[in-house]
Amino acid sequence: MGTSRLMSLDALRGFDMFFIMGLPALILAVSNLVGLGDGWWLPQQMKHVEWHGWHLMDGVFPTFLFVSGVSWPFSYAKRVSSGLSRGRICLGILRRVAVLFALGLLCEGITHIDLGWMAFRYGSVLGRIGIAWGCAALLYVFCGVRTRVAVAAAILIGYWLLLLFVQAPDAAKLAAAPPATEEIGNIIAKYGGTGPWSLTGCLAGWFDRTLLAGRLRFPGILDSQGTFSTLPAICLPAFGMLAGEFVRRTDISGKAKVLRMLGAAAGLALAGWTLAHGLGSWSMPFNRYVWTSSHILWSSGYALGLFAVFYWLLDVKMWRRWAFFFRVIGMNALAIWMFTRLYGVGPYRKFDPLREATHWLFDGVAKLCPAEWGALVIALGYIAVCWSMLYFLYRKGIFFRA
Repeated sequence: MGTSRLMSLDALRGFDMFFIMGLPALILAVSNLVGLGDGWWLPQQMKHVEWHGWHLMDGVFPTFLFVSGVSWPFSYAKRVSSGLSRGRICLGILRRVAVLFALGLLCEGITHIDLGWMAFRYGSVLGRIGIAWGCAALLYVFCGVRTRVAVAAAILIGYWLLLLFVQAPDAAKLAAAPPATEEIGNIIAKYGGTGPWSLTGCLAGWFDRTLLAGRLRFPGILDSQGTFSTLPAICLPAFGMLAGEFVRRTDISGKAKVLRMLGAAAGLALAGWTLAHGLGSWSMPFNRYVWTSSHILWSSGYALGLFAVFYWLLDVKMWRRWAFFFRVIGMNALAIWMFTRLYGVGPYRKFDPLREATHWLFDGVAKLCPAEWGALVIALGYIAVCWSMLYFLYRKGIFFRA
């Protein structure tokens, strides 16, 4: 396989970003159109879980992190073959981390400091991607496979046991204190308590509210892209790098690679499910906000399974024409993320150019239709607007990279 580009990576990245680019609204519109509503399985899977659990939507971010890891062994091999020293490669890694972190701050509104620092959120999706990927990439540069596997296992096991046995020092006080706002009160009423997996009792939240100023995902309690939960997140790109390293091997057939990856995916998913449901009082539930070890393992299995399927179809069987729609998205994943986020900041978003363009183009047709058909027109229109913008960039050879 050498250092050639994998078509499956771009397509899988695009398939993953399609969830961000309008797939949930499309599925809901179709469900309402055929009379099923939003209560059945598939529309529910297009929503994030409230606290514990796992939906397909909860696999989007982990899959993106995993895929970012798969591509690194190819990029690293290219850098080494071009004569770059290890020091130069590490500087490149740190530069990418800094750029992603800065873009994350931009998306969360750092330019609107006039609103006050307490209105600003330090945690961000892009910041989490940068830090987690950067740590995994540095491990890849300096450590062998066995060491990296051992580090990932130590992180996941250590995180599980630490959160299981160490309660947040302020758990009881926080759970009993009068909530600062009605919103916080409603959150604590649902997920509060002093247990290790409760919102107020979880140790990860204590790190966030102690170390992070400003606005948190759960106000004053916990941030889903916070501090301590970064540790288990590192394992997602680290597992992706193991997969990328395996795919680069030339001594194994494509079919054998796919079968082994599917087996590993099943093993990871089984380990995650067992940790979440099979250990009695020691179980660690799936939780995307705390990035529990069970969530990481299950999501890694899901992502690896998807990658194996895409790799089989696109890079082994060479069936590629069907994936062009997703490749256009995947080759500019950063662009679509920024365009769908950088139209305002945090809770202060007031203008969304992509949605404004959608309504300008399609509202007339949608209003002529019954409500269910109108919703479908808008859902398809939004996807068309987003994809057309990305296709324009694709045809011009413009690709946003961090």
